Amino acid sequence: MSRLISDVLMVAAVVGGPVLLAVLYVYGMRATRQKDNQPHSRDVTERATKDLYEESDAERENREAAAEGSENVIDVIERKTGTSA
Repeated sequence: MSRLISDVLMVAAVVGGPVLLAVLYVYGMRATRQKDNQPHSRDVTERATKDLYEESDAERENREAAAEGSENVIDVIERKTGTSA
C-alpha cells in the first residue's frame, strides 16, 4: 500500500509540476498582454521607470561630486576610470 501511494505521488509530481508551471506561465502572459493593451497602465509604468532612472542618475552625480575633492585612493581611482560605486 505504501509503495502504491509513493508511486501515485511520484507520478503526480512528475506530471503535475510541469502542468502547474505551464498554467502559471500562460496566466503571466495573459496578464502582461492585458496590461499592455491598457494605455494608462503602460504610461504609469513608463513614468515610474523614467523617475527611477532620474533618481539613479542624480544619486550617481551626487556621489561623483562628493568624491571629487576626496584624497582617498579608491575615490581617485574611481574618478580616473569614470566609475563610482
